[in-house]
Amino acid sequence: MNYKKMNILCVWISRGSLLLLLLCASSIVSAVVEQTYNHDESFMQQFLVSETGAGHLTPNVFYRTLHSSYQKKAYLFSKAPARLKYMVDLKKEIEYAESIDSIFKRRAKIAALDMAERTPLADFVWYQGAGKNITSALGIMKTNIQRLSSFGTEKEFTEWQNQYNLLQGSVNCIRQAYLPNSERQREYTRIYSKAQQLNEELSSRIDFLYAYRKMRDAEANARPIDNIDHAAIAARVLLKWQDRWKSN
Repeated sequence: MNYKKMNILCVWISRGSLLLLLLCASSIVSAVVEQTYNHDESFMQQFLVSETGAGHLTPNVFYRTLHSSYQKKAYLFSKAPARLKYMVDLKKEIEYAESIDSIFKRRAKIAALDMAERTPLADFVWYQGAGKNITSALGIMKTNIQRLSSFGTEKEFTEWQNQYNLLQGSVNCIRQAYLPNSERQREYTRIYSKAQQLNEELSSRIDFLYAYRKMRDAEANARPIDNIDHAAIAARVLLKWQDRWKSN
């Protein structure tokens, strides 16, 4: 037996079988594709009517006989009006969203300006004159307190020193606070007015104590006169000084 010829024959048989198998597979695929793309006029018209409201239902005899009610109303229940309404509403939503976006952007700009104005570094009120006036008033007050130490008691000196520290602390708080310049202006005005008021009271008190000391010195250096009540005279003079400074 010739094995070589048999091997060649087997090879050709296998090749023929493979070719036949490929031809069958391609025929099946073509048949499936043709079946998939098979046009159905009635189905297409049904789809057009339900989706767009266009077209006509076929076969006409079938719908007129068995589904006459549906045939009359099918065009009214199409999805086209709903889609149109959806597009209109969506456009309104887009316009509304854009308006909201514009509002938020405008508010963001205003908020950024407010933040820039409220920072302590933007305290323009202080450098435009308020700082100079308050510093001058506090400086005068500090000088007067030092003068008071020469005439008044230690308790009185401590009380006035506390008033000065309170004003100075208020200034420091306002300068470091997160405030708009308009509010800073109001607070600086209040502090300056309070400093002016305290300076007037302190000056009056110093003048009174100075005059009282001069009176006591003059009384001590005066020559004593017989039959004169020096204590009564000193009391009357003191009352006059008190009445004078209270009226002023």
